[in-house]
Amino acid sequence: MNPKKTGIALIFLLWMCCSKGIAQQLPLFTQYSEYGGLINASHLPFQIYHSKKKSLYGAAYRDQWTNLPDRPRTMAVRIESATTYKKGVNLIYGGYLLNDRIGVFQTTEVKARLGGFFRTTNSKYKTGGIAIGINFGAGQYRVDLANLAYTDIDPILFQDNTAVIYPDVGIGISYVGQFENDDYLQVGLSIPQMFGLDHTYTNDRKEFDVKRVAHYYLTSSYYKILSEDTYIELSGWAKRVKNLDMNYDFLFRYKFSEHMWLGIGANSSAIVHTEIGAIMKYGSNGEFRLGYSYNPTLYSHSVIFGNIHEVALSFSIK
Repeated sequence: MNPKKTGIALIFLLWMCCSKGIAQQLPLFTQYSEYGGLINASHLPFQIYHSKKKSLYGAAYRDQWTNLPDRPRTMAVRIESATTYKKGVNLIYGGYLLNDRIGVFQTTEVKARLGGFFRTTNSKYKTGGIAIGINFGAGQYRVDLANLAYTDIDPILFQDNTAVIYPDVGIGISYVGQFENDDYLQVGLSIPQMFGLDHTYTNDRKEFDVKRVAHYYLTSSYYKILSEDTYIELSGWAKRVKNLDMNYDFLFRYKFSEHMWLGIGANSSAIVHTEIGAIMKYGSNGEFRLGYSYNPTLYSHSVIFGNIHEVALSFSIK
């Protein structure tokens, strides 16, 4: 069998599982703390809350299962801003562009983000409060049916590019606290899509359904501040999808100098995280960050599927 057709067939079978709600359907990120606002609309980035940055701009690209010709590939762009210094209500806002492609299946979403951080002060904590947020926008789900290269294996007999537009809303709530020693804690719960896609592709001979089911996320991060330029980050991400076991992800980052950090972690699906990052200052208040992660899997199918690479770029200003 042609290797390309074999790869596309595998991707299609995985996607069909997703359409029935028995697999992860939303894009994944290894460097998820960089894209917390997509995972949880109430997320306050560490650079904004602790480092007093005014705005963050970033882009990420993830290439998954690199041995497959039509593998999952994800691109995301973000703009985030917040005020966090006032006691009482502070505004959180931003926007995202997301493109997720698996062979002939492609999702593009545009989202705005709006939230509030309700900041309090008491004798136990230096600062703290509750953040709530909402992501809202629209997405396009496209299936390039004319280019299904494996129709001789199992013909579906569709001939068009079929696109569906759908609304999408995500909600989240987080506790954010900064302690007397400047250590920082954030714990959040979210449902990143309240209204998903539910569509049937059909013609006079066959049909198949595409349905996105709700995902439930629990995220946490703790920053142990060592000095003005160094810290240890411990973060976790738990994901719950209908008909699947809970999935867990853990990451340890060590920013050991003003200009570099290292990270290592693991996922309950036997995927290992390794990460390296560089930071460059510009101007009096700006900061440029570049992170690269490599994710080998401990399963034997990694020989067939390949591994995972992810690059994240961001810059921030005060």
